[in-house]
Order: sequence, then structure tokens, then C-alpha cells
Amino acid sequence: MNIVIDIRPLMGGKISGIEIYIKNLIENLVSIDQTNTYILFANASSNQMPFLPKIKSKNLTIIQTRIPNKILNFLLIAVQWPKLDQLILRHLDRNPHLRPESLKKDQIDLFFMPDLRPSALSKEVRKILTIHDLSFLHFPKFFSLKTRLWYKLINPQKEIKSADKIIAVSEFTKKDILQNIDYKGQIKVIHQGIAENFCQNIKTETTKQVLRKYHLQEPYLLFLSTIEPRKNVNRLAEAFNLYKKRHSQSKIKLVIAGKEDKKIFSKVKLEENKDIIFAGFIEENQKESLVKGATAFIYPSLFEGFGLPLLEAMKCGVPVITSNTSSMPEVIGDAGILINPKDIESISKAIEEIQKPEIQEKLKNKMKEQIKKFSWGNCAKETLDYFDFSK
Repeated sequence: MNIVIDIRPLMGGKISGIEIYIKNLIENLVSIDQTNTYILFANASSNQMPFLPKIKSKNLTIIQTRIPNKILNFLLIAVQWPKLDQLILRHLDRNPHLRPESLKKDQIDLFFMPDLRPSALSKEVRKILTIHDLSFLHFPKFFSLKTRLWYKLINPQKEIKSADKIIAVSEFTKKDILQNIDYKGQIKVIHQGIAENFCQNIKTETTKQVLRKYHLQEPYLLFLSTIEPRKNVNRLAEAFNLYKKRHSQSKIKLVIAGKEDKKIFSKVKLEENKDIIFAGFIEENQKESLVKGATAFIYPSLFEGFGLPLLEAMKCGVPVITSNTSSMPEVIGDAGILINPKDIESISKAIEEIQKPEIQEKLKNKMKEQIKKFSWGNCAKETLDYFDFSK
């Protein structure tokens, strides 16, 4: 097959869960599949390049069209034109040096969208779409006005219904789609993964250097994610303050790390406290050290389609406190402490509990088994198998 993978989500220059998913999935797909031809489709009017792994393969090419995104999105939404498969083929005709050796026929068989974007395709082209979550349906007020207008324009329900197949990143997300969208096609759950070498080669000195850079010292509890209302950092801060009132001698601090994206999400207001440290944006190559140095990882999100940070914490051997809602129990299993994310008392007690040596040891043993269930290799194999419409 000639398979297009839509990498437009990688053009923003940021690195979050969706970008990590796309990057790792492509890398593993190409490594296990030498039969199909892959065309990675990007678009930007500027010279910016997508965030991609370094892949060399005879059956893969990257193309980038130069239509201003606002114009392209408007045309796709308003008049369902241009047909993206035809746009891609015309681009290859004009740039024959980009045409992969394995591209024998002049047609696209499958258009794979690893995240929701406007699209328009010829009738004969199959479309598979990955849905990470339906937070835009459940929590519209958590998004900026600009993002709410964006979702209103692209009509996600219509885009989802137009897919021949859907990939849901968790059983929870699959159930959420079936309950809230009148989708008649096939839905398959394919979990995300974690790199085999993630957090496995971190040297003590490297961790010390990273902590010094962000003016941190052990012991600390860590929250690491995009700072947005859905992540529930307000209640986390309140719960930590409650814990400190009850344990005034405790030297542990709470580190809230991550970046605010005001273009996408509404603002989060937090009270300042000498024991709560706001570390800001963490470079991707320093994230492992920051997680590895934590006493515990706290992720009290109100809603997650999957929850990749939970895998990262488990892979680092750091005990986890997370919410008993949406997909998080599915990811953490019994290898973490589950809390009611709306109950400050519940979060505060979990902070106390997770510092006990016997609890730490118990959770670390369980994490070693739970993390084995998730790998990018398995994610790619299941995705490749799902690409086959003859099954």
C-alpha cells in the first residue's frame, strides 16, 4: 500500500504527548515494515520543519506543501478541497527526487491521521484516525476562546464519522466515543508505549546537574505536564498546603513543572507558597533526570485519554499518585495510589501515604510488571495490522 501519515501536528514546534506518540509510532512502523510505502505529509508556508526522528528508509519520503495553514484549513472545512491525496501526488510529480523507489502506482491507498485535523480525500482513499480524547466535548471552558472557535469550525464529530476506522488510545476513550458520537465504523484500542531506554541510563551526576539548573533539591514531589485547568494543579497545590500544615517538619517540596500555552488553554491561577516551586518548561533531554530524582510523581488530572506521563514515571521507578477517573486506572493498574481528583483530603492523604518506605517498595515492585504492558514496538505492530482492510 501507499500510506500517507499526516504529520501536520508536528509543525508547531512543541513536544507534548501527541507529538511523542506520532514520532515514536513513525519510527517503529518504518523499522518493522519494509513492504508498504510511507509518505509523511507536512504543510507550512514558512521554512519550519516538523519535529521528526532521523529515519532513513527507501520506502519513506517526507513532503511539505507551502499553503498557508489558515487558507488550507478554511478550504478543507468550507469546500472540502483540495483533496489531500491529489495534492500530495501533484507535489511528487513536480518533485520527482522526493518520490520513493517503492512508489509504483500513482495513487494513495490509506491516509492515516494520528491526530484530529481538517481533511478532504478522494472517495477511494481509506482514512484511519487516532482519537486521543474528547476533552473538547466535556470541558470546553478549559480551552481558550480561540481553541473553542477552532473546534466549532472543524466539527470534530463530522471528521470522526468520516473515518473508515478509528484508533482509540485507551478502552476509556473507545467507550467515550461510542457514548458521545454516532460512529458506525470499527474502533480498535491501541495503547501508547514507552521507549525501552527511557530513564535507564541516567547518571547520578546528570540528575544533580539538572536539579541545580532548576534550583531544586531532593526530596520533592513532582507534577510535570502542560499547565492547564484540566490537569487540576489548583487542587494539587491546596492538597499539598494541607499536608504541610499537618506535617510542618516535613522538608519535602512540590515541584510544578511544565509550560502554559495560553493560545490553546485558559489560564491557571495558583497561589504562591515557599514550598511549591514552579520550574517552568523542562527541556525534553532533561525530563528523565527530573522524574528520576522525585520521591513521587503526582498526576491528579480530571480527564485523560491515556496519560503518557504515568508511563514515564513508572519507567523511572518513581511511585505514582493519580486520579481514579477516565483512563488513568487503566494505565496505572494497581501500581499506584488512586485518588479522587476533586477531593483535596484524598490527595493530601495520598501524599502522606506514598512517602512511607513500605508503600514505596510495594509500588515499585508492581510498576516493574505494569510497565511491561506498554511498548512502542507493540503499538506499531498493532497499528500496522489495523492498516490492513482485508482482515
